[in-house]
Amino acid sequence: MDVTKTAVNQALTIFRDQKTPLVQRRRQMRELLAAHFDFAEMARSALGTHWRGLAADQRKRFVDSFTAFVEYDFLNKIEIYRDLTFHFMKEIPTAPGYAQVNTRVQQPGKDPATMNFALKHDGSQWKVMDVMINGLSMISGDRTQFGLVIDNLGFDALMSDLQAKQTELEASVK
Repeated sequence: MDVTKTAVNQALTIFRDQKTPLVQRRRQMRELLAAHFDFAEMARSALGTHWRGLAADQRKRFVDSFTAFVEYDFLNKIEIYRDLTFHFMKEIPTAPGYAQVNTRVQQPGKDPATMNFALKHDGSQWKVMDVMINGLSMISGDRTQFGLVIDNLGFDALMSDLQAKQTELEASVK
C-alpha cells in the first residue's frame, strides 16, 4: 500500500506541476514509471502463450516496444490525470509475493471509478504488474488484442502496429 500510495502521489505531483515545462514533466513521469512498473513481466504476460514461441531477440524487441507503448499512453494522458483524486481503499495479499492495492478514483464531474494495482515483490521491492480500471485489466485487454494480431497476421505485424502506435503517441505528446 505504501509503495503504491507514494508512487501515485509522486505521479499526481508531476501531473499537477504547471510550472515545470511539459517535456520535463514527461521525462520525470517516464523515470517514475520505470522505477515502479515491471515492464518485462507485463510484456511477457501481455503476450501470454505467444511469448514461449519467440526468440530472445524478439522478446527484447517486444519488451522495448511494449514499454514505450505503455509509457507514451500514460504520458498522453498527463493532462487528464492531473485532476484525479485517489482514495486508497485496501491492500489484499493475493499469493506469496503478490498483492493488489484497491483505490477509488474521482475525476471532477464524473462518477467514481476503481483503479486497482496488481503488484509483485521481486525480492527487493514491489513493482506494478497490471492496472485494472473498473475491473478491466490493462494486460488482459492487451493480451487479447495482441493474440488476435499474432494469430491472424504474425508477430512482425504486431511489432509494426506497436511501432505505428508509438509514433502516433510520440507525435501527440510533443
